[in-house]
Amino acid sequence: MNKNKKNKRADKKQIGGMALFDGLVLHSDTTEAIANVYKDEVIITKTKYTKNDKKFSIKNIPLLRGIFAIEDLLKSSIPYILKSAEKSLNNIFKEEDLKLGRFEIISSLVIAIFLILLLFTLIPNLISMPFYKEIRNIIQCVVQIIIVLIYLRMMKKTKALNEVFEYHGAEHKVVNAYETLPIEQITVENVKKVTRFQKRCGGNFLSYLFVLTILATILIPSYNLFFKSLVLICLFPILVGLSYEILFITAKYDWLDFISKKAMLIQHITTKEPSDKKIEVAIYALFSCLNLDKDISIYDYIKKVKEKYENVDYNDIKKVIAYVLKKDLNDILINSKEYMLNYNTQIKLNTIIKKMYKEDYPVEYLLNRSYFYKEEYFVNENVLIPRNDTEILVDKAIEYISKYNLKNMLDMCSGSGCIGISVSKNSDIEKVTLVDVSKEAINISKKNAKINNVETKINYINSNLFEKVSKENKFDIIVSNPPYIKTNKLKDLDKSVKYEPKIALDGGVDGLKFYKKILNQSKNYLNNNGYIMFEIGFDELEDIKNIIAKDKSFLLLECIKDYGGNDRVVICRFQTI
Repeated sequence: MNKNKKNKRADKKQIGGMALFDGLVLHSDTTEAIANVYKDEVIITKTKYTKNDKKFSIKNIPLLRGIFAIEDLLKSSIPYILKSAEKSLNNIFKEEDLKLGRFEIISSLVIAIFLILLLFTLIPNLISMPFYKEIRNIIQCVVQIIIVLIYLRMMKKTKALNEVFEYHGAEHKVVNAYETLPIEQITVENVKKVTRFQKRCGGNFLSYLFVLTILATILIPSYNLFFKSLVLICLFPILVGLSYEILFITAKYDWLDFISKKAMLIQHITTKEPSDKKIEVAIYALFSCLNLDKDISIYDYIKKVKEKYENVDYNDIKKVIAYVLKKDLNDILINSKEYMLNYNTQIKLNTIIKKMYKEDYPVEYLLNRSYFYKEEYFVNENVLIPRNDTEILVDKAIEYISKYNLKNMLDMCSGSGCIGISVSKNSDIEKVTLVDVSKEAINISKKNAKINNVETKINYINSNLFEKVSKENKFDIIVSNPPYIKTNKLKDLDKSVKYEPKIALDGGVDGLKFYKKILNQSKNYLNNNGYIMFEIGFDELEDIKNIIAKDKSFLLLECIKDYGGNDRVVICRFQTI
């Protein structure tokens, strides 16, 4: 089994990497791919370089190569880490981006190295001074071990590092998957099954360096502590070189796993099992590092989506592509074979489409856009997504406004404002008042009124039904699409509907709570012979008829079916007794 693993690795490039606060870096001998995540968007930055094929270089001499490798690693990694940390801090504190220059980077390196040497040489030696010379070495080793344990505990307890540790785990898992699986099998599900521990990890290098430092501390006499500190500092580059050689050898030969597995214990702290999202980020970085990040046409991309997911709605996919590319939908339809999608665009589309088809997340919420009655509306999870059947309510309101010269209208439970705004835009109504209990919904309806250029004709009231509506206001017509799903039926709704606000769906035990309240309260707000129009559930007509029949203030005028043949709109007239 070990031989097979070795053969699989031999046929592939050696991939290394590093975790960041906001992503990770993977590199081969010719390519480096940086994957940064910002507000759920993955952005890949790729760099290609030429492999140095010189037969001899001082950088390849054993012991020395370890020192040069660490130097190169620090030079290449510190800027990424600092930049990543800056972004994370800026996201937390909302500050403007800070610019780090060469001086700050070099200073950080010098300070870090100085603190390491201080902690592992001078401090243990100073603490051991009061003790007999014969036991000072033991005291120094004990102090060094305590320092490392405290440091590891602090790392484990630092919440800010959890993201880094997850990305570190994702980096290891995807590299291990690459070395043991065919490329086509590197998926999130398969990578999840792979170990997060890696023999070539820098954590192993630190473990070896720590052990060698302990051995040096034991072997060097403590008669002159200043001299011993100086010797340890001078030995440090040699210990770094030795640690690198041990890492190199143990990673190369499986029969030395008994050593590398002990060193990997540190990875229980420095790596965590990553989320699916972080594994996905690591896979994108890997494919870019392997130069598998090819541009493809929109036509071919849609074909790939069809192969991956069932029941693909081509119109939705094309809407998403048009939205991401900021192009007209018709342009996308006409030129789907000509327009090419780069790797970052494909990643962005993959993220959106995965939510649509794996999580049943509504495309309208993903795009913050819905089309209703020929108009465009902004929507998010604070409002219901407008349905085509609700257009029937708008049609009837416009018809009555025109026929009876109605002047002012109230849209109760207005949500996104789509009913009131569409009526306002497509009729001669003079004033429309939108009322909703949700402050977020009112803010969205203001945005939609502006999008549709009717803000001067709209009033807004954040109110629990008529609670904050002045009785001095009288309306010629009230329209409402209130919550009408029975409470015990909410759990049976399609998964996509469950993303919509419960407050806009739950109509109480019988689904009729809001119809009863609105009919009863609206008497104080309707002009005589004013109209009230409801959208209703497909199975609620008889119950609504009974409610109206019991109240002599209202006369039932019409019941209209929707495009599917279901009862959908009820219209009645208010008349003072």
